[in-house]
Amino acid sequence: ESREKLRIILDNIPHLVFWQDKNLNFIDVNKSFLKFFKIEDKDQIIGKNDYKLLNIGEMADKSKYLGREVMKTNKPTYRLKWKIQREAY
Repeated sequence: ESREKLRIILDNIPHLVFWQDKNLNFIDVNKSFLKFFKIEDKDQIIGKNDYKLLNIGEMADKSKYLGREVMKTNKPTYRLKWKIQREAY
């Protein structure tokens, strides 16, 4: 029941929320994330990495670096601002 409540909350906030595994592949994302990147179904991104999503090497490199820092320090990042161009899958 608590997981379901958490999912409802995460899917109804305007913030982009995602989880990645130790290889920085997406495990899960919320609805705002899908909407922002114009992804119709989360199965299109689950198991893929930033390079597949951002489609820009430099931005994917930055995202990968930040992901590794989060894992190393065990501290999440907040309120990051990114300037990217979105392409529909």
